[in-house]
Amino acid sequence: MIKQSETPIVVSALAGAHPDSHEVEMVERKGRGHPDSICDALAEAFTISLTRAYHERCGAILHHNVDKVLLAAGSSAPRFGGGEVTAPFEIFLAGRATHEIDGVVIPVAAIAKDASLAWLVANLHALDAERHVRIRTLVRPGSTALSALVAREQTATVVANDTSFAVGYAPASRLERTVLAVEHALTSSSTIAAHPMIGEDVKVMGLRRGRQIDLTIACAMVDRHVRGPADYAEAKALVTRLAEDAAGNADSPGVRVAVNTADDVASGRMYLTVTGTSAEEGDDGQTGRGNRVGGESRPTVP
Repeated sequence: MIKQSETPIVVSALAGAHPDSHEVEMVERKGRGHPDSICDALAEAFTISLTRAYHERCGAILHHNVDKVLLAAGSSAPRFGGGEVTAPFEIFLAGRATHEIDGVVIPVAAIAKDASLAWLVANLHALDAERHVRIRTLVRPGSTALSALVAREQTATVVANDTSFAVGYAPASRLERTVLAVEHALTSSSTIAAHPMIGEDVKVMGLRRGRQIDLTIACAMVDRHVRGPADYAEAKALVTRLAEDAAGNADSPGVRVAVNTADDVASGRMYLTVTGTSAEEGDDGQTGRGNRVGGESRPTVP
């Protein structure tokens, strides 16, 4: 095993041009109510709560890896003025964790459910977490060898049971800053409080050609706060204005914004939801498909 003191940290400049200098650039950001973002957040909330429980009960962090979360969408019947969730969406939390050590029992399943419910209640304003969600914990004990490795080394020396690495980069491009600012503006606590028809499931796709930026926004609307087609059109116009203002504040005036482009109001096809997230019917989710650590995602270019 490599000792901590033998592992250098190397910072170097990347070869090649900064994205701002490219003629074409694409960036995407998912709001916290997107199914993938929900899975990422619940995995993080679970491990934080589990770590806290290990400290309180055992005085140390015990072996665990609980970063495998899957969301299976439910069914719903949204309508103007308020619809209903006909089948709850299901969240499966899987992984490995220490359930017992030296006679001390850690209630892993209860910790998983409590942490998940707390996050859902705090972050999805239109969701009734007790009725609209089913949480299933599938966390099993880790292997004896790995659990023992972590448990025996509670010293100043950092030990690990796996190898991994992380990559980061800075600074963000103008398009990245713009997309991030727009998503934050649309899903901020102040925006949701003032405009509860906006759901937290927002996705912002940014395309830059030269200096011109086009934003395509998918924004889940909460049906009980929308009385009819006219209200829905006003809500879309509001989202457009909020996005334009946020982009302007992020040094990107003159952006072109398109909201819920799949709508066909005449035939009754609109992005209406009961809960403010497509997890109620339209989209599944899993960990690792959300935003990057820098706050945004770029498409893979061959």
